[in-house]
Amino acid sequence: MTQIAPMLAVTDGNAAIEFYKEAFGAKLLWKLGEKEIVAGLSIGGAKFFLAQEAPDFGTRGPSSAGFTTVRVEPLSTTLSRYSKRHWLPARCSTVR
Repeated sequence: MTQIAPMLAVTDGNAAIEFYKEAFGAKLLWKLGEKEIVAGLSIGGAKFFLAQEAPDFGTRGPSSAGFTTVRVEPLSTTLSRYSKRHWLPARCSTVR
C-alpha cells in the first residue's frame, strides 16, 4: 500500500489540533511531544500530519517563514522493494 499525506508546519501544535477538530471535525490519530508537537489527524478518512515549528529540525511555521509551509510525506508498505532501484525522498516512512 502506498499513500501520500501532507505535513503542515504550524506555529502552535496544540492550537492547530483544536482548530482542525472544531473547524473540520478532524480526528486525532496520534500525538507526540508536549513542546514540539507532531501529530497525525484525519478528516473524512484523509490522513494528514502537522508538526510544530522546530527550526533545529528544519521545520518552520508560517510565522517565521512568512508563508504557509507544507511538505508531502510518501508512505509505503513496499518501500524497501523500491529503495534499491529508484530515487526516493529522504523523508520516507514505512506504514505497517
